[in-house]
Amino acid sequence: NAIMEIKDEFGRPVRALKSDKDGRFRIVTPLHDGKYTIFTEKDDYQFDPIQLELQETIVEPLIVQGKKTKIA
Repeated sequence: NAIMEIKDEFGRPVRALKSDKDGRFRIVTPLHDGKYTIFTEKDDYQFDPIQLELQETIVEPLIVQGKKTKIA
């Protein structure tokens, strides 16, 4: 149940996604060429933003790993 938001180089949101039960995200509509920042949020986890630049290429799968912020 993590939320991923992709913003363009001007800080405008272009996609918002929610992970499936296995923690996977999938985008089926392509993004235009340009620079993007990926932000991920999930309760009790901290994620570093990911910078990405697209130029007429297919992006290989990315691994987005969070750090647990609360100890159970």
